[in-house]
Amino acid sequence: MDDEIKGEGNSINYKFRMHDPRVGRFLSLDPLSKSFPWNSPYVFGENRVIDGIELEGLEYVFASDGKLIGKFGKSPKIKVASQDDLDQYRNGLLEPHELALCTQDINTASDEVKSNIYTTIYSKEVRRKSDKYKLEGGFVGVGAANDKIPPAQAYKSAEAQTVIFKESNSAAISVWSSNNNNYWDVASTLNHEHGHAYFELDKKERTTASQYETLVYWHEIDSGIFDKASESSQLNTRHKFLQYLSNLAHDLGSSKQQARDANLFVKYKTLYEAKFDIELNVYSGAATFSVYDPTISKRKKELEEENTNVEN
Repeated sequence: MDDEIKGEGNSINYKFRMHDPRVGRFLSLDPLSKSFPWNSPYVFGENRVIDGIELEGLEYVFASDGKLIGKFGKSPKIKVASQDDLDQYRNGLLEPHELALCTQDINTASDEVKSNIYTTIYSKEVRRKSDKYKLEGGFVGVGAANDKIPPAQAYKSAEAQTVIFKESNSAAISVWSSNNNNYWDVASTLNHEHGHAYFELDKKERTTASQYETLVYWHEIDSGIFDKASESSQLNTRHKFLQYLSNLAHDLGSSKQQARDANLFVKYKTLYEAKFDIELNVYSGAATFSVYDPTISKRKKELEEENTNVEN
């Protein structure tokens, strides 16, 4: 609440606008007003001030076949609507916000449904018209359900994985850790896997493991998708990037390969510092070399404390 101007309890701060409970009205336009032309853009809960609930989130509602039905509010959560609820919505028996309230979290859906939705997110947010490689099978797999990834090449400890098939210029992408219900976190993960396919098949990069992973992680970070992901997802990606950046400069010497590593290290260190407006700490020892961003561990700890306080 903001009591300084109108007095105690007379100005309630919702996430996107201020509400005056004395008149049951907001002081600014509903950011979703174009989706509800039959409503005044200033009303609270569709003018039901007694039992109405004001939704603050933009939830991504999908059908089980992966089709994106719509976005409601500002929350990036992925929800799945049942066929019965979709039929009612399409027949005008459910309003958009009512449909959103009837949905289930994607984490409770089957692997097949998750695969359908991930494939839609990949096609909508990640895949570009200029990409030449093909998506093996035409879908993004989920865990062991992706039979396009041979068991011998499956690393289930990884969050996601891409296996390259050079003879067919295609890539099999699978998400192993499928417990994330954040639309932009999933999109960022898929964009990382897209980087593996793009640089190896389309760009035909010939690099060492450290160069390759540094390149792919920067591809993920230097995108609008990453900027929309949750803060915890961003911090984890930044941490992994710095691990590979450290490996890149671990054993710098005079050979041509090592000289190239040194140049790439300086390049990506400079790019990282410019994007996040920070100076990285570099530690060099007899057998170790590491690049450290002190803000990551600090912010992770703060987020953990914030989550703990919410749970309590």
